[in-house]
Amino acid sequence: MNLNLLFAVSSIYLAVSGLGILISPTTMMAGALDPATLVVIDALRGLGGAILGIAIINWMARNSEESKARNGIVLGNTIGFAIATIFSILSRLHGYPVFGWIFIVLNLLLTIGFFAAGRASMSASAASRTS
Repeated sequence: MNLNLLFAVSSIYLAVSGLGILISPTTMMAGALDPATLVVIDALRGLGGAILGIAIINWMARNSEESKARNGIVLGNTIGFAIATIFSILSRLHGYPVFGWIFIVLNLLLTIGFFAAGRASMSASAASRTS
């Protein structure tokens, strides 16, 4: 998969998720939370801000050239989406609504995409340095 496209797709997905959590965390959690828990809602808004920040990093990195910084962004996305996949599955097993499968599939596809594209990209950059 093309790394530029992967950065753009993940950026849009993260931006929509981050904005959704910032604007309406109870809607994004679809009944998984008691709306009266203001502390949790505030924490989710903080998480939404962090997700939005990662979306911006991915958007800005989408056309970047090979570098250690881009490798770090790819590795961070691979690990982040893998962890998100695992916890999305655990949430679904603990009763998270059925539409949670959408997030499981998206997170899994992004994990696989970043792993494959990153592996190819890092291999290519390592090979070009030895030449």
